[in-house]
Amino acid sequence: MKRLPLIENVKYTCLYGVNDAEVIDKFFDTYPNQKSTRIARTIEGNLKPDSKFYEVGEMELDNSRFVTTTFLRNFKGHHLMIKNSKCYDSTIIRFIRKWISGEDHLNIGAVLILNKFMEFNTENIMVEFETMKLRRFL
Repeated sequence: MKRLPLIENVKYTCLYGVNDAEVIDKFFDTYPNQKSTRIARTIEGNLKPDSKFYEVGEMELDNSRFVTTTFLRNFKGHHLMIKNSKCYDSTIIRFIRKWISGEDHLNIGAVLILNKFMEFNTENIMVEFETMKLRRFL
């Protein structure tokens, strides 16, 4: 962070190779008005609860084990894409339940969770919300 130039009006970022939570906190403190960001590594450590990271409008987390109840509780953006993360059924169900009931996460317009490692069971989640998979039309 000491070597990073101070650039005005940074709105879109992609952080590769940065995974220390303290460095990420400092980066978003330096550039707080992000519209969109992508984090392409597992975040090591804990972000501050009031981190500017959580305020990014559009967030993509790729290959992260960071998606926890804490992250979902603190995210204040509008669009969230989570790819290849360690995320369990209970965390997703609790998050969706609060979101669709209007109890919390009112700021979020869209969430996409993709996971080729399948730490969560989509069937359990669909049963919980009485829904089913969309069939593909050929």
